[in-house]
Amino acid sequence: MAAYIRITKGKIRYPEAISVPDKKRLEKYIRKAYSINRRFWGIDQLIRIRLAYSRKDFDKEWGSHTEKWVGAIGNNFRIFIFAPLVYKRLSTNRSSYLQLLTHEMCHVFYTNFVGTWKPLWLHEGLAMWIAKQGWFHGSVDTRYLIYAATEHEKWFRGKTSKLFYRSCFLFTKLLIKTKTKRAVMTFLKQYKMHANRKAYDILYKKLMASLNQRL
Repeated sequence: MAAYIRITKGKIRYPEAISVPDKKRLEKYIRKAYSINRRFWGIDQLIRIRLAYSRKDFDKEWGSHTEKWVGAIGNNFRIFIFAPLVYKRLSTNRSSYLQLLTHEMCHVFYTNFVGTWKPLWLHEGLAMWIAKQGWFHGSVDTRYLIYAATEHEKWFRGKTSKLFYRSCFLFTKLLIKTKTKRAVMTFLKQYKMHANRKAYDILYKKLMASLNQRL
């Protein structure tokens, strides 16, 4: 069984089976990323983290070749991520290590809060918003954003990952800026009660109607 670093309620526990050479720096990132998510979601969450120090280690944990991945969520929402010691050397990602870890933690918080990964565009959009990763995505026409989110998962099939993440972030930003975080959280709570496509379509239509009134 793989050994995972565990954090919950601000407390970090290390398994005896692993050694962390950059432990002090790692703890700083873990505590900050956890605090950011705890403050946004308003809940505590058990987080499990497995560090990788090479692409080979990462691929072994994931079970296949991961190309340029620097972080991922595995079974039971465990985080696979490069250690701070090697992150810059093994990655061309423009995000800082804190942003990356905050993003991956957000996926775990989101799934616990909502009970599902869906809707995917908001799942990824919020992870980028909370981690402050959207500064390099620029802006895009509002009508394009609404179309992209309306089609959500289907629209993104066959598209590049860059376009996918850009659309997710920009639409989430638009929602929060025009309707506030509270409205988005209310949407997620309502969706959690009826996590199916029909409920999503009804809630989404209401959200878009109110959004259009404010644009």
